[in-house]
Amino acid sequence: MLLAVFLFVVVPVVLAVSIAIVLCIHRRIQQVSVLSLLAISAHRGLPLAEEVSALSASRQRSRKRKLKLLATALAGGEPLSQALANDDSIVPAGTVLAASAGEQATALGRALREKAAQETESLQRMYLGTPFVWLLAYFIAVLTVAQCIVMFQMYYIVPKMKKIFEDFGTELPAMTVMVIQVSDLTVKYFFAFIPLYWGPILLLLFIGLLLFRRWNFLKIPWMSRWLPREDTPALLRALAYIVEAGRPLPQALARLTEVLGHSAVRRRLEAVQKAVESGENCWRALSRQSLLNRAEVALLESAEEMGNLPFVLRELAGNVERRREYRLYLLLELMRPVVVIGLGVIVGVFCMAFFLPVIKLILDLA
Repeated sequence: MLLAVFLFVVVPVVLAVSIAIVLCIHRRIQQVSVLSLLAISAHRGLPLAEEVSALSASRQRSRKRKLKLLATALAGGEPLSQALANDDSIVPAGTVLAASAGEQATALGRALREKAAQETESLQRMYLGTPFVWLLAYFIAVLTVAQCIVMFQMYYIVPKMKKIFEDFGTELPAMTVMVIQVSDLTVKYFFAFIPLYWGPILLLLFIGLLLFRRWNFLKIPWMSRWLPREDTPALLRALAYIVEAGRPLPQALARLTEVLGHSAVRRRLEAVQKAVESGENCWRALSRQSLLNRAEVALLESAEEMGNLPFVLRELAGNVERRREYRLYLLLELMRPVVVIGLGVIVGVFCMAFFLPVIKLILDLA
């Protein structure tokens, strides 16, 4: 029964989520390639509609359809930001904001090139060139192997050991009895123990899937109160271009709001726009919407007085992203000793439970 559930339920789920993670990495690479093409074309002054149409010829069916729709919108005279806003799944998150800011600052090529460079670096750092993938694989592999061994011992070895001691008429040690009781309980109520056994593994796989997919949680309104700063780096970089070009912030915020498809950020920016139009400081308005913290507001106000606001906005955006990645790595590193210590305790209990009966049996028979 345990083996059948393992082969036909657990293994397919783990493999399906793992394949989904790989497909999401591939999708991220495709998004960056589209963004790079747009950046090169905009920088060289090439017609974007023709370049996107040519790229669609080498893509798969669903991807080809989306790229053709983008090319049609561009050929019809729509700005790039608006055309991308119609379906922002073909480019990395934040590209629409970068394109809108670049159009307002008449620096579309530069904005897209910097965005492409950032996304390429992020792809290499987060998915291909850092310990994140290996840490995730390590946790999943260790938990999977350990749980398979425990299930094998409890299902096949423990009942046989129990039968041997019953035949010899001797009692098992208390620790072994405890393990046997857990084994019997697990076999009897196996489906109730599935979340305990495979919950950590599926949770790790799901977290990895979300990170690789880079889902924008702000598309879910009730999640915005928990993750309000998901789009803060892209917004700060967009504002850097706008401030650098000397554009009025209320009008610029209105343009940025128009191209945002997800309602949570849109509502926050609309509130910021109204506050700025009424004379409130932009950075304080962003802070009231939980898009900036107090230290960042103070830094931006100081930079505004010193005249180096665009530079500080870009550096602050990078700092927010680095802190986010640092917290992720810190969490994974903290999980490593917890996993090792937990598995060490389990191994110690099983070693004592399986070796004490051998010693007791030898002593009783002697």
